[in-house]
Amino acid sequence: MKSKKQSTSKDTEVVTFSRNWQQVRQELLPSLFCAYDTQENQSERLVTFRMNANDLQKFYEGVSDLKKLELIVHLGVTQEDVPNRIPEIPIFTLFIQTSEKKDDFQKKCFQLEWAPNARFTNGEEDDANSGRNAIPAASAYLFVMSWMETPEKDLALPFTAVSHVLGKRVKNYRFSNVESRSIFEDIKQSLKSGAPGLDIHLGNGLAVYDHPFSFRPVIEVKNAVKVDKNGRVKNKAMVARNATGLLNGSGDSFYDFGLPEPPPPPPPGG
Repeated sequence: MKSKKQSTSKDTEVVTFSRNWQQVRQELLPSLFCAYDTQENQSERLVTFRMNANDLQKFYEGVSDLKKLELIVHLGVTQEDVPNRIPEIPIFTLFIQTSEKKDDFQKKCFQLEWAPNARFTNGEEDDANSGRNAIPAASAYLFVMSWMETPEKDLALPFTAVSHVLGKRVKNYRFSNVESRSIFEDIKQSLKSGAPGLDIHLGNGLAVYDHPFSFRPVIEVKNAVKVDKNGRVKNKAMVARNATGLLNGSGDSFYDFGLPEPPPPPPPGG
């Protein structure tokens, strides 16, 4: 089912929902990641959030300076109290924004909707490879599958820092200008296709020095590259320019290089 809430969010909502996310008690976090699918008549883990085609067009058109562009994914909770029953519309949510200057944090955000019947929850199997900045799709699948296989009781752990900023909860993920420009080139191609789309999958990896949280949002841009019926890229020059070029016949690209905030401190002597 689709959320009844509008995808384009007011600035005050993003601020409020981000604060709610920080104020949920640690032991209650795992309960945020389950919702009831009325079509399937069952509860399931949250995995994928989706931006609809109309919002994707507005999102793309809202960028004026690619040289300063950084994409930010915000984590939020839509209400203060965690429900006792599994909700039909999850209270955990994701926002994505285009940032082009220092003072536009948490502004012009778009709220994504939970997509219960998406690639991973439907068990779709793909073997994909991608270009320079897009991670190989097989790696993206590993992050998402790791999230899906994490025991429910441990779902709070990926959002808590295990080094340097010990005990802090992640706020958001910021994608570099190089990464963001590559994603936007993919969105441009996606919008030209007959089925544009942008998904953000919940992923779980390893916490390292520069990435002290194991949670990783994985951005998927659908139909970012044209492929022929055999799954071969039609325009190889496009692959180098857009940093995509999946060879699985779908032409979708995946990105996982968002850096968490709060960031770790600089290395000693750095």
